Amino acid sequence: MNLICLLAATLLTAGIASADHHEEVRGTWMTTTANTAIASPENTAASMARLKELGLNTVYVECWKNGYTEWPSPTMKALVGVEMKINNAPAELQRDLLAETIREAHANDLKFIAWLEYGFMAAFKDTDNELRRVAGEKGWLTETKDGELVGEQNPFVWMNPLHPGPQQLLIDLTLEVLDNYDVDGVQLDDRIAMPVEMGYDDYTKQLYASEHDGAMPPDDPRDPAWVQWRADKVTEYAKRYAATIRAKHPDVIISVSPAPWPWSLDNYACDWPKWTHWETDDGKPLWDEFLPQCYRMDGPATIRSVDEQIDAMTRVGDGDLSTLIPGIRLVGEGPDMPDEDLVKVIEHIRANDLGGHVHWFSRGVLEVMPDTVHRINEE
Repeated sequence: MNLICLLAATLLTAGIASADHHEEVRGTWMTTTANTAIASPENTAASMARLKELGLNTVYVECWKNGYTEWPSPTMKALVGVEMKINNAPAELQRDLLAETIREAHANDLKFIAWLEYGFMAAFKDTDNELRRVAGEKGWLTETKDGELVGEQNPFVWMNPLHPGPQQLLIDLTLEVLDNYDVDGVQLDDRIAMPVEMGYDDYTKQLYASEHDGAMPPDDPRDPAWVQWRADKVTEYAKRYAATIRAKHPDVIISVSPAPWPWSLDNYACDWPKWTHWETDDGKPLWDEFLPQCYRMDGPATIRSVDEQIDAMTRVGDGDLSTLIPGIRLVGEGPDMPDEDLVKVIEHIRANDLGGHVHWFSRGVLEVMPDTVHRINEE
């Protein structure tokens, strides 16, 4: 009996909660901002090799940002006249970053998830890029009640997630990745919805009026029924998005990294726990992974956030938490996560039989606490 208990404990620590669960996800996000992990082909190769050494098995790599793809995109070429752009990098560093990072990830046996980071965000507030201009001409942008394109919640210009134009653009870009690149999956971010102060553009007001006997949306952007109406429209799109992708690529990982619930609903009109147990007619999940951004600066606060996500998914689902893979902040604005706090957070995730963990972000893994990350994954 003692031997059986010891074996069970060993498997749990390794991240395998039960025989029918998939391997524990041990991942990190990789971005072109605030670090140099994928700043050049040489850096990309070294970073992927090092992540493998530290015990990670999955990378979520930026490929859609600031209104540009980081692969040569016929869709964007036709829409805005620019097929690819990586930040403001010099010409010699403008390369197919998607292909490069896939190659190096797979060379190191890392699963590769193409992270369409910016979702419906078109541009930073002061950026006059091509997508902002074209989306404005097409009536795709959403506004505050004062008619502003940039609100107080978030310093970005947003395409309207309720409008069929931006909705189709995100589907088209996703299918372009899946049709042409050997990725293991795709991920949308918390930008699949919108700040609740938005939604006062003409398209959304007319849509709302058509369903409310001609009445306009409430002046209070946080009116609960008005927030829920927008959230339900985002939910409709989330179902269509995943079903469209699943129909053409039935075995690909479809992932989303929302803000943590209930903050996601109250502030970004995103009621994602409702999405967690959708299935196709033949029993395949529509969404495979939910990576809520439980970004807190210490262990106790992070654990509280993780528990809130467990409670939210349990209330609407069947108790299977293998698709819940919390995003854990290592670094960012403010102090870094204390090393021992990180250990306790991962222990808590494993004790609750969740699907794994993903670190925000690779700079923390590679530069700030590589020894701790390695120890976590070697236990």
